[in-house]
Amino acid sequence: MTKTESRLNRLFNIVKTVLMVYPFITLFYLWTTAGQAGTGLSEFMQGNPIITITFITAMLQPFAAWLLTIVQRRIESLDYDAALISVLLIFIAEALMKNMIGLVGLGVLFFYMYKNMPISLKTCFKEGDRRLVLKDATGAVILIGLAAICFFAMTRIGA
Repeated sequence: MTKTESRLNRLFNIVKTVLMVYPFITLFYLWTTAGQAGTGLSEFMQGNPIITITFITAMLQPFAAWLLTIVQRRIESLDYDAALISVLLIFIAEALMKNMIGLVGLGVLFFYMYKNMPISLKTCFKEGDRRLVLKDATGAVILIGLAAICFFAMTRIGA
């Protein structure tokens, strides 16, 4: 394993770990905030829809981490097209969820992949079998759909 591959694996593991821990941190924060307000967590979430949407977006983060595991397998099988497009789509989903931790982590990951892989975005979309790339990116598209629902709910509420 080269130095670049080991750094990329380390970066993937850091981002996946942060995304997996994120729901627990959010749940702890909501639980303590509800305790300070003198209510239970369910009453606290019922009284404030923004808190409910925050909870839902936090629970989507392990799915994004699982998708990054699939992306890591694509890189190991030298399928750089699908890996780069999937990371870009997961980044878009994180932007829709307004998750700054995920945005920063995936932004750094995307930049590192783009800088160190023998491929560019133009070749991802022009060359190769688009059906295979879309098949690999289906999970990220589902994540974007769920993130879009949360985004529109946040926009409707005014958050």
